[in-house]
Amino acid sequence: DHTLKRYNGIDVIFEELSECIPSKDTVEQTVENIELSQAVNRWLAGLKKKDRVLFVARYWYGISIKELAERSGKGVNGMTQLMYRLRRDLKKFLEKEDLI
Repeated sequence: DHTLKRYNGIDVIFEELSECIPSKDTVEQTVENIELSQAVNRWLAGLKKKDRVLFVARYWYGISIKELAERSGKGVNGMTQLMYRLRRDLKKFLEKEDLI
């Protein structure tokens, strides 16, 4: 409910558009997806540039840990640990934002 209050009226907009752009998601799911996306972007913006680039390369572009390690000059174990720490940090951030 609090999600919909923040986007007062957006449900009407999505309902109007649903005739043109069908979606399996409900209005509430769409709003939650928008909130999650915005939160992830805020979290990414707070990272050091090198960590942000590596995280996006791994989880947006699907680049392997091995390739990221080679590109950055780190070992595979070090890169694996970095990705784990970043995921853990993202999870804590999303919990703090009450999104998970």
